[in-house]
Amino acid sequence: MTSQALGAAARRWVEQSLELVSTGQRRGEVREGLLDGVALTVFAPLHGYVGLAVSGVPLPATDERGLDDVIASIIRACRPD
Repeated sequence: MTSQALGAAARRWVEQSLELVSTGQRRGEVREGLLDGVALTVFAPLHGYVGLAVSGVPLPATDERGLDDVIASIIRACRPD
């Protein structure tokens, strides 16, 4: 994949991600707030988890390798009050 194609794929991923968060906010499933800020709350922990996994950092010895805890934390942070 060329760097241009990779950049285009990353932009599409961000656009789709923002649309998912926006849809969740409209449905009352995701807390209110600036779209970029709420999206960052979702995607930064996932990005960090993937970065650790790809770099070979030992992850917790659980069935989901700790990802279940990351997702639970994201849900707590983003659910409406």
